[in-house]
Amino acid sequence: MIIYLTGIDGSGKSTIAKEIKKKLSTNTSCELVWARYEPKFVKMIITPFKKKHISKGSDYNSMSAKEYSQWNQRKKKFTKNKLLSRVLFFIQYLEYSYQIRNILRKRNNTNLIIDRYVLDFIIDQTINYGNIEDSIWVKILLKKLKKIDKVIFIDVDETKAFSRKNDIPSIEYLTDRRIIYSKYIKKLTNGYIIENNGNISNTIDSINNII
Repeated sequence: MIIYLTGIDGSGKSTIAKEIKKKLSTNTSCELVWARYEPKFVKMIITPFKKKHISKGSDYNSMSAKEYSQWNQRKKKFTKNKLLSRVLFFIQYLEYSYQIRNILRKRNNTNLIIDRYVLDFIIDQTINYGNIEDSIWVKILLKKLKKIDKVIFIDVDETKAFSRKNDIPSIEYLTDRRIIYSKYIKKLTNGYIIENNGNISNTIDSINNII
C-alpha cells in the first residue's frame, strides 16, 4: 500500500506519518519517505534578489508577516512575464521530476508512506506563478497520484496550525496554501480529507479506518 500525507505546515503530517508507520509495521515492513521539492538552480537565481527584500535571509521561514506580504507583491510583478515564468517553472519541474524519480519504485511487500509529494510541489508553484492547473507539466505530475492508494489531506484551521509552529511567517502564508490544497484534493478519486483540529489520536484513528 502507498499512502501520501499532505497539508499545510502545522497540520501534523510528520507526527501522524510516524504513528501510521508504527501501525503498518506490525504486520509487514513500512518505509517513510520525505519527498518535498528541494530547489537548486532556480534558487540560485532568485535568492540574491530575495535577500534584497528580506532582512534575515532567503527562506520563507525567516520572513516576518510584513515581509511575506511584501515579497508576494514583488513576486507577482516579477512573474507577470509569462515567458520567464514558464521557463522557471519548467526548470523546477525537471528538477523535481529527477528528485522523485525513484519514489514509486517497486518495494516487495513493503508499505510506503510519503510525507510531501507532487501535490505540495504544485501548491508551492501555484503560489509562485498563479493558476498552473492547465500546464502539461502539472497534468503529468498529477498522473503520478493515480499510482497511490490513498492521498490524505490533513486539514487544519490556519490559526491553529500557526499556533503550532514558530517558523511560519504569517497566517496569510497558510491560508493561501490551504485554499489550493482543498481545490485539488476534491478532484482526486483517491483523495481524502481528514481534519486535525482536535485530538491528534482521533485523527490517526480516522486515517487507520481509511487504510
